[in-house]
Amino acid sequence: MHAVPTFRKGGVHPPDQKVFSREQGIVRLPLPSELVVALSQHMGAPAKPLKAKGDTVERGEKIGESVGFISADVHSPVNGTIREIRTVMLA
Repeated sequence: MHAVPTFRKGGVHPPDQKVFSREQGIVRLPLPSELVVALSQHMGAPAKPLKAKGDTVERGEKIGESVGFISADVHSPVNGTIREIRTVMLA
């Protein structure tokens, strides 16, 4: 028995909807005053925090280290100071 194809060859290709942005330039937005960086990036093990409250970090600096088979290092998206580290439910 053959499967019925549900997509064209090459994947899904929705309409581009460029009418909404075609006339707009790229705008760099200001950074928010606070950011939340999740140490759990996916279904795997959360990263181990490498920094503590009050530590300063540079953009791109590793702030969480992978600890499991399925885990990922986490890097700071901005320069700043760590205000707190806490557990929160994101989803």
